[in-house]
Amino acid sequence: MDRLIALVLLRLRLGLRSYLRARESLVALLLALPGTLIFSGLVAAALYVGVRAVAASQPESLAPLLSAAATLVGVMALLSPLLSGVALVETPDAARLAHFPVSLRVVMLATMVANLAQPAVLAQLLPVIALALALGGAGLGAVAAGVGVLLSLLLVVAVGQAAGLVLYALARNRRLHDLLLLIGLPLGFVLGLLPFLLLGIGPGSLQRIFRLLAERDPCAFSPFAWGVRAAVAAAHGHALPAMLNAGLALLAIAATLGLSAALAKRIHRSEPLLASWTTRPARTRCRSWLPGSVGALVEKDLRTAWRDPGLKATLLLGLVGPFLLLFLFSRGSATLEPSLLLLFSLFVGQSPFGSNAFGHERRGIQLLLAFPVARWKLLAAKNVVQLLLRLPALAVLALAAGLLAPWRLLPAAATTVVAVWAIAAGVDNLHSVLFPIAAPAPGQNPTARTSGGRGMGAALLAAACLPLIWLAAAPFVFLAWLPYWLEMPQVWLISIPIAVVGALAVHALLVAATARALSRREPHVVARLLGDA
Repeated sequence: MDRLIALVLLRLRLGLRSYLRARESLVALLLALPGTLIFSGLVAAALYVGVRAVAASQPESLAPLLSAAATLVGVMALLSPLLSGVALVETPDAARLAHFPVSLRVVMLATMVANLAQPAVLAQLLPVIALALALGGAGLGAVAAGVGVLLSLLLVVAVGQAAGLVLYALARNRRLHDLLLLIGLPLGFVLGLLPFLLLGIGPGSLQRIFRLLAERDPCAFSPFAWGVRAAVAAAHGHALPAMLNAGLALLAIAATLGLSAALAKRIHRSEPLLASWTTRPARTRCRSWLPGSVGALVEKDLRTAWRDPGLKATLLLGLVGPFLLLFLFSRGSATLEPSLLLLFSLFVGQSPFGSNAFGHERRGIQLLLAFPVARWKLLAAKNVVQLLLRLPALAVLALAAGLLAPWRLLPAAATTVVAVWAIAAGVDNLHSVLFPIAAPAPGQNPTARTSGGRGMGAALLAAACLPLIWLAAAPFVFLAWLPYWLEMPQVWLISIPIAVVGALAVHALLVAATARALSRREPHVVARLLGDA
């Protein structure tokens, strides 16, 4: 027990140190805390009201409906690292854990207990308490129900941990890593459409789905459901079914921890989960097609990016996503309203932000910064590559907007996209230098936190910077739309060139400032991208 406590305290201390060492992670945590508490409170309130309503009207439907909900949460936690790259819990480093002079099962148990202190897991406590109170009321009934719900939560955490290890083991093979990424991104996009599908089928269809779940109970044998079924049985005073389901949940947790220990052992011994795939030797050409140093850098980034399967999946989603967005904007209307077109243009223009310009260089960052090239040329080449890779999606956007929006609004919309695009690309350059984030390389843990933080923290920092982008682009957007608001189309001959030149000037200033910052912070950027700081 003392070793278990020591390992838990060690994990917590290392997690706290990582937040204190990476300023952006700490800032992101502070920014996320109010919103997370509000969202968790709303979910808890809705869950309490819904469960109480079902318990009052159809108490026999509680177990099937809660079983389906728990199974859905467990499956999403299982697939989250593959679909989004953001895991509910932190995946342990198997290569380091195997060196501890304790059993790997104890190490995995300590890791699971330490993962309970993760912000994403702590956010589930309010819904757990609300569900326990809704099932058991006040007193011992709520305590017994809470124990059952916590067992389901523990299993979700344990399964998320095991899923991260499986993904880590498979990602050590480059071709499997590429295949998982190529499949995961489109699959995540398709699953993201399910809420819109459910909203579109109408309330009558949702009622039929709930009735089918309540009558058939398809998730009765789901391991994720055993804990909540024990909670329901305990709340109704059925001791034997409660103990049986709780025992099954404990066995599932123990089996998952055993699986995680076996995976960690195989990863430490470098044993592949699947047979290694044969690879063909790649043929390389030393011929450069683009002239100049900027051309060479652009060609280098294009060649490197095209070998990344995530790019192919992103390009595919970039061609499909705009049609979905326009469909949602224009639903119920034959044309796109000016206000919606303005929002759509702002959305498209800010897309370069979050590209993480230097994150994908990984070990090549030292060679890149050793080139005898001005730093602004490195940044300019990165921005050109971002634009070239998004040209197919931009063409689809232009075609779709031209079909739905009035033609007289297209100059203002195009100018808005150019202005916001230029400023967003410049801010992304500065963000990549001030807060460098290393993207995980093939063969490395794709869900573990790297230097500087990843996942939700980086997303929150990006969300905090987006208002700054829109504020900086506001004067140029105003110039682009001023002729439409004044009903003087001829003014576009003056306002559009001024807006475009002004936005490009701001972009040039941001590139110059980023180049100076990169010159001062090169050792820091290299250390962060290599994981040494």
